[in-house]
Amino acid sequence: MKKIILSFLLVTSISYCQISENSIALSAGITEKDGSGVLLNYNYKEKRSIYEAGVLYSRFKDTQYIAVDYNVITLQVGYLYDAFRNNRNSFNFSIGGGISGSYESIENPNKIELKSKNGFFFGFYAVAQAELYIIEKLSFLVRAQQNYSPNATTGAFNPYIGAGIKFNFN
Repeated sequence: MKKIILSFLLVTSISYCQISENSIALSAGITEKDGSGVLLNYNYKEKRSIYEAGVLYSRFKDTQYIAVDYNVITLQVGYLYDAFRNNRNSFNFSIGGGISGSYESIENPNKIELKSKNGFFFGFYAVAQAELYIIEKLSFLVRAQQNYSPNATTGAFNPYIGAGIKFNFN
């Protein structure tokens, strides 16, 4: 009986270890106003829950009145849930969201008077992400993210759509 209980505990602990994984993802994409962005994420996954922390750098130009370059660096922490995963675990679709804190820098070489100023702002984001596993430790991902920062001078809604790779450590 003791052998059966020990065997059961060993099998459940091994299977639990295989469910959790650490990964890092790098993607590049587009932002609003014909801008570009790069996103670096660290993910910790346990069963169907994904906890993430990331840094998003985006650069775009506001040409509504004059050409002014905006640089935004965003730190974000969030949660994603595996909404769909196929039986072979080769495809995964996740949805989620989180909180973000950003620093906005404005490049104004012509010294034109602007209402916008450099500064910090906080907000939220919602995300949908699809992953296609190439091999066990490497996957291709596509990510669509909508950032909402009500006090940002570049606008309250700033989208990011990108594609990249994800490397699993476990």
